[in-house]
Amino acid sequence: MVSACVLAPVGGLGDSISLWFFGIAAGAAIPWYSRHGFGVLARPAVVLYGLFWLLVLASTAWSPPAATPAGSAAWTLLAIPAVIPALHRPGLVLWPIAIGVAVQAAIQAGGAAGLIESPGERAWRSSPGLYWYPASVAVWSVTGLLVSLGLARVSGSARSTLAAAGLGMLAAVGLVLTLNRAAWLAGGVGAFLLLARWLWQSRQSHRVGAAALLTLLPLAIAAAAFFGSKTVRYRVHTAVEEVAAVWQSPAVAPGLHPSSFGMRLLWWRAGWDLMWTRPISGHGAGSIAESLARLEVRRPSGGAADVRGFITSNPHCSLTAAAIEQGVPGASLLLLTAIATAIGAWRRGASEIAMSGVGPAVIAMLLIGTVHAVLLEPYSATLAALLVAMSGAPHAAKGLGVDPARRCDTMRCEGD
Repeated sequence: MVSACVLAPVGGLGDSISLWFFGIAAGAAIPWYSRHGFGVLARPAVVLYGLFWLLVLASTAWSPPAATPAGSAAWTLLAIPAVIPALHRPGLVLWPIAIGVAVQAAIQAGGAAGLIESPGERAWRSSPGLYWYPASVAVWSVTGLLVSLGLARVSGSARSTLAAAGLGMLAAVGLVLTLNRAAWLAGGVGAFLLLARWLWQSRQSHRVGAAALLTLLPLAIAAAAFFGSKTVRYRVHTAVEEVAAVWQSPAVAPGLHPSSFGMRLLWWRAGWDLMWTRPISGHGAGSIAESLARLEVRRPSGGAADVRGFITSNPHCSLTAAAIEQGVPGASLLLLTAIATAIGAWRRGASEIAMSGVGPAVIAMLLIGTVHAVLLEPYSATLAALLVAMSGAPHAAKGLGVDPARRCDTMRCEGD
């Protein structure tokens, strides 16, 4: 399990090998589940996420013949039963993830510096690592950064604190090298939420000042960015025009949406329309490209037919992909999974400081998932499975032969 958590963020063959290791660990944990009960898997987030992927696999039965379902991502569910038995000692999961992200970041830095050549015919592009899609790399980088910050805060020695800080710095470098603005924003939101949690929990008398600081700080940053940069003002003005044009009428003026944000608006609007054409069953797994092609034929010029790249298998939003392929049930299950995971991870971080970065990491991944379909690739879907597994309540270790008073073996208690 530890080896799988290290290899999963690295990319290349690493994420493929990690799935095998997760499978071996899950199989080896069967005796553990037989002693402690398989009910530990019956957590809301785990059940909802399992039902979502069950629906994805079932929807292949009514997919069109030319469909290319992303069924391989379902194997990432093996990470959940593999990780749960170790969650009473969070360091066994958090440190390997932070190390794997740091290795990925080091490879990215080597590629950017020209020390490592591109594998095969792929160029390093903006994500010079072993995985080609910058958004998926950025999801891991954000998680590694937030997890490392949590580990640095609870480390019991200067050496472990320095190690966690170093891993966090490497993760930050990897995030910068992705050149993904959405991930930068999501990472900033996650770091802000983590800081807010620490300030709010620090001391009762400091809560008023912390609340004022955390309210004014993002407003000041946003105001400075808007009034101090013509580029930011232009992007905001363009985004407002694109939103108004796409959502008010399906017929969009040609040339209005050349930006990546404008394309995403078209895909989101198309996903909404396609979902209601088959609200119960959806169009089937792997049917996104064919469904968009059929919709394009019915739309007038300017609505989609004259937009290059409209027909795609990746609508750059996990919820949009689910709405097209599995209809209302799939989109609902995915949305409920996101809510349950975020709530569970946030609550767990309230009692276990080492896990305090997991909740903000979940929220950051949800933000990135609104503009990138992170569940279509096993590389980033593995992280989603890990976050779902780690979102269990703190009392999940009860009855596992673990003394709650000894949970400080891998972290410093808040009162120390």
